[in-house]
Amino acid sequence: MKIDGNAGVRLVRTDTGSAGTIFNSDGTQAPIYVERRYIKARPNFDQMAPKVSLNNPTERKFIARDSNNNIIAQYPTGGSGNPFLRPITLDNYDVTGEWYFAPTGSFTIGGFYKKVDGFLAGGTTFQNFNGVTYAIGTTVNTGKGTVKGFEAAYQQFFDFLPGPLSGLGVQANYTYVDSSVTNPFATTGSNIPTTVPLEKLSKHSYNLVGLYEKGPITGRLAWSWRGKYFDTT
Repeated sequence: MKIDGNAGVRLVRTDTGSAGTIFNSDGTQAPIYVERRYIKARPNFDQMAPKVSLNNPTERKFIARDSNNNIIAQYPTGGSGNPFLRPITLDNYDVTGEWYFAPTGSFTIGGFYKKVDGFLAGGTTFQNFNGVTYAIGTTVNTGKGTVKGFEAAYQQFFDFLPGPLSGLGVQANYTYVDSSVTNPFATTGSNIPTTVPLEKLSKHSYNLVGLYEKGPITGRLAWSWRGKYFDTT
């Protein structure tokens, strides 16, 4: 049995300086500047942009309700990036088995388990500007959680078929993912769930591809599908 692998270390230090503007609802502006340093994977640049826009306090209200759907407060709204986002960390555990049962055929199955901390989620935070509390749509870090599942893949050319049919082939794969992270927007005593799935991550997905490779003719017809997913925290 042949065994191969690789080992190594990569260290990346990131220094960020984010300069932006607070756009007040009365038309005035104020500068904002944030510096950060860390040695981990950083969020996307646009998510860290320190731009704040505040809507007119008398318009576009954010309505807070209790568990009985009664209105308990109303806030003016706004939006911002978040230069205070912390790095995302993961501990990954993977195992994969591959079977090459023919010169042009293989079957692969793999399992994975990931311990995650700090994945990004979109939602609403409450911040004070000029003595007024605003409901600000922004991006924040989630808490700790897990991502686990498995994936399977099959591909083969049917080159044992006669004549032009020997160019036919197929690829197919399926992935199952179960994820759960701490909800950064959960509050004590509310009906907001304390854990949620990762955003945009379907529990079930698959791809099915028909192939043809023969002489000068090449073709593929693909069908891709993913199940429902959690859109916004």
